[in-house]
This record gives sequence, C-alpha cells and structure tokens, in this order.
Amino acid sequence: MKPHLELTPTLSMSAAKPAILLCLGLALSACSGSGGGGGGAGSGGNPFLTDEYARTPGLSQIRAAETYNLTRGGREGGEGQSVGVIDDGIDGSHEDIQRALSRGGSFDMLPTEAGDRSHGTAVAGIVAAERNDRGTMGVAFNAALVDYDAGTNDGFIDGSSARNAMRQAADAGTPQAGRADVLNMSWGSTGTTTFYTEDMRYAADRGVVMVVSTGNDSLAEPDSPASVVTDPQIAGMGIAVAAGTRRGLASYSNACGSAAQYCLVAPGTTRTSAAGTRLGIASFSGTSAAAPHVAGAFAVLAAAFPNLSERQIVERMLSTADPIPGCPESECGQGFLNMERALNALGSVTVAGASRNPNAAPAGAVGRGGAVSTQAIRAAMQGVVVLDEGGAAFYGDLSPSVSAGEASDLGELMRIDNSWMSGPADWTSR
Repeated sequence: MKPHLELTPTLSMSAAKPAILLCLGLALSACSGSGGGGGGAGSGGNPFLTDEYARTPGLSQIRAAETYNLTRGGREGGEGQSVGVIDDGIDGSHEDIQRALSRGGSFDMLPTEAGDRSHGTAVAGIVAAERNDRGTMGVAFNAALVDYDAGTNDGFIDGSSARNAMRQAADAGTPQAGRADVLNMSWGSTGTTTFYTEDMRYAADRGVVMVVSTGNDSLAEPDSPASVVTDPQIAGMGIAVAAGTRRGLASYSNACGSAAQYCLVAPGTTRTSAAGTRLGIASFSGTSAAAPHVAGAFAVLAAAFPNLSERQIVERMLSTADPIPGCPESECGQGFLNMERALNALGSVTVAGASRNPNAAPAGAVGRGGAVSTQAIRAAMQGVVVLDEGGAAFYGDLSPSVSAGEASDLGELMRIDNSWMSGPADWTSR
C-alpha cells in the first residue's frame, strides 16, 4: 500500500418539532463535560485565532476555530476520544505530539521492518498536534493518539499489518492498549479489492469509525480501502476523503466515485509536524493530508456530542458539508467538511430536560407563600437541555428571556414552560 502524500520540510519552530419557540436570544453549546487546552490570546474575540492556528491553514478552511469557540467550557478538541493512525509510525519525540501519544500508545505491527515515520508523523500532527502556542495545531488537539506502525523498509504500508491494527483498535479496552474510536488510513492501492473488507466490517461492528483517503492518481474512483466504505456492513462507519478546496477537487485527487454517499472533501495542503525534529514543521499535500482533517473532526464532534452514536456523528458530518459549486457528487461526494455547521444545532430544537446547574434554585430563592424569585427562574433557565433534529444535545440559556415583573407574568411563564421543566430545575413543584 502506498501513502498518499507529498511532504516538504519548510521551517523549524522552538458542534423533531420544537416544544417551545427558542428565539429569545438562545445561546446553545454542545453537551459535554469540562476540559480544554492551552493557547494564547486570539483575535476578533475568538481565543483560538492565534499565530499557531494561522500556521496551520487547514484549520481555517474547515472553520475549526468557530467550532472550538462553540465548545469552550465543554469537552473541546476531542478530549476523551482516541484517534488511531495506521501508517509508517509516529515520531513520539516531536514536542507537538508527545502529549497526545502519552494519552494513547504506540504499537509496532511489523517488527521485522521499520517505517521512516515521516508520513505517520505528518498525519498525526494534523489530527492532534498540541495547542501550545508553538509549532502547529491539530484538529483534535485534546485527543489521544494511537500509533500503529505498519511501515515497511521501502516506504509502503504492509496490508496484513494494517488489517491486524484494525482488529486491535476494535478489541482493545483502552487507548493505552490500542483502542481507537476512529482510525485514519492515509494510504491505499489502485483498484477494487476485498482484502480489507472483513477487517473493516469487524472494526465497524465494534464501534470503530474508519477514515480513508481516496488516492492521488486523478482517477474517477477511489483507491482501496476507501472504496470499501460502501459495503452494507460498513456503511455509515467509514468516510472516504478526497483532497481539494471549496472550489473543487485538487488536480491530483481521486474522485469520490462510487463512494460518493460516504465521501467528503477536505484540505489537501497544510502545515504539520515534521519527523526527526523537536518542533519542526513541514508542508504536507495530498489526500493523506485531507483524511486526518476528517478523522480529527470526528473526534471533536464525538467529544461534544456524547449522546450520539458513531453513525449519527458520521451522518452529521456528511449532511452538514458545504456543497461545492459545479462539482458533481460523483467527484466531490457530499461536499467540503464544515466543522462549524456540524457543531451547530440543526433545524428546530426540542426541549428535552432540565438544568445542569446544581444551583438552579439556590437557598433563599423561594419567597413567602411559595413564590419563586426571578433569580431562581433565571438560574433554572441557564442550562436547559435541548435536542436538535439530528438528536444532538445542547445546553440552551433561556435566562435572558426572564425579567422581573408582576407575579402574573411569572405565572404565565410557568404555565408555558412547566410541561418540559423537570429534575433540579422543576421549580413549579416547590
């Protein structure tokens, strides 16, 4: 199997019908736990628009900073997710990659041979380079990396070793033991083959999503194993990725072809981590560069939406891609990856639950005769859980809609809202 890349060293650096109308200044954020990363001051009010971000041009093309800003305070940057890279190895000494690898593990799938780690390191940097105001920044900068080194002495990927890696990703219990939530496979061979089908079915059946580059031969059909994502037992658990921009495919990229239903276009040129350096950067081009943008995006979305299944997240990514004008589906599939659209609420939203705020009704909030104070109502309305049409859960802040006024006003609000308030925010029952 040949890697899908061009690597050039450049420089060294020391996101149903509505139960209630939510058009009252509703602020939504994806439901998840706490987390975050480092990073310095940004521009335009977005702390992610840093020099480090600017050095990684693929991020702006997929609107990553807008996505990160939406998940601030939640599990941002793929926290808690593991991304496996089946490749020629990852240079764990690179300072942008060390922390992500420490959350996962490295596994030599072909001990008798040694890959040179340049390709795998570049892919890994796109996926999960640390957000540290140095070097470049990965799409899923808080995710764990799992390194499956299947590289050969002559610069190829050993197919049997890659198949074993797929099964290890599916069977292992933790990232440290080799478990991956999503696999990146930036390699392939021309033509259709069933060589990987059973192993990809095995992984898909156990919840592993596979992201595969289409190849760099300007062909109308994707290489294998990208072509396998259409298999009925894999469909919805695999994404083929072509390289290009919002204007169309790169001239070298294989088209989505028969995999169009499960195919995206992503940036084919960016800067990323360079193997053999402490904090070096390399320009990286090819469908090998496009695929890890999608694998990293899956990790970010899976962390932000823990209530969604793997197939739901894949469908969300496909359905929110930006159409590419003039590019037919046979070439550009579902369109260009847009992380911001994928993380925003889709369609109308339905109020699903109550506040996450443990102080939704603080002590002393209930007045004489059981009257509820405006303060308590505002607190309860700060963390209302809503579901969008794709089933993704968001926290909605309805507190700006509450103002002090006559008791009859609050009573009217109570009559409208008590059908969906529950749990710790169920102040109507007090």
